Amino acid sequence: MYSVNSWKLANIRSFDQAKNYWEKTKPWRGKDPNVRPAGTRRQVYTTIRKEGDDYVIRYHKTDVVRFHPNGSMTFQAYSSLSTNNIVRRFTPGGMVFDYTSYGFFVGTLNTAGNGWRMQKVSQVFKLHPQTDGSWMIEGTLPMIQTIVDKKAANKVYKDEGYKDFAAFMRAAEKLNPPEDLPHWKRYTQHWTAHMGEWELISQFQCGLEGWSAIVDKLPCPTQALAVVREHLIRKHACTKKVEVECTTWTNLRNVAKSESKWR
Repeated sequence: MYSVNSWKLANIRSFDQAKNYWEKTKPWRGKDPNVRPAGTRRQVYTTIRKEGDDYVIRYHKTDVVRFHPNGSMTFQAYSSLSTNNIVRRFTPGGMVFDYTSYGFFVGTLNTAGNGWRMQKVSQVFKLHPQTDGSWMIEGTLPMIQTIVDKKAANKVYKDEGYKDFAAFMRAAEKLNPPEDLPHWKRYTQHWTAHMGEWELISQFQCGLEGWSAIVDKLPCPTQALAVVREHLIRKHACTKKVEVECTTWTNLRNVAKSESKWR
């Protein structure tokens, strides 16, 4: 994968900075005088040009940032590491930009100064300066998170015999606690080292005989509980979507993780 060293790019965060930089920077000899380097003169793929009253940062064939005379900025994000590195580079102070498999996000520092308030945005979004020094984000999208429907899941657990299975596994582990096993056989060793997922699920569906087989194979039988729960949730679609307006940076990673998990 190709990337770009964004630290060698110009430090431009506003229209005035873009204007001053463009006026002071010489164009390449023999090329369009309106197009000038936005970093070192060897970085020919990242340029700044004047277009009407706007100043535009271009990376290869994508206009990544557009600075407007009224102080607003238009960003064009893309599903690539290098383009998004450039978006981050020109994001104004007090804001962050991030990209996950779940989408594009812009963050503003919380008023308490103890973290970032992340909002989902469209691929093209706009920032408008406010009188108090903050920024208004145009192009925000609702953040939809997939979570487990606990009411539906509990009904499935009861109907499928999961609760009896869980009680059986916990009782078996109490009779032979992991502390009595060698260190390499405790929780640090993943359950897949002893049996495959589909084997575990099929043994769960066999009733007591299958449950006993799981206990015989797994050093820590309770490791099977999460696997069976996820299987039942997927099988009976015990999930629901909820809308979240904004989230912290840490929660953003959890949202993306849940989307990939229940997709």
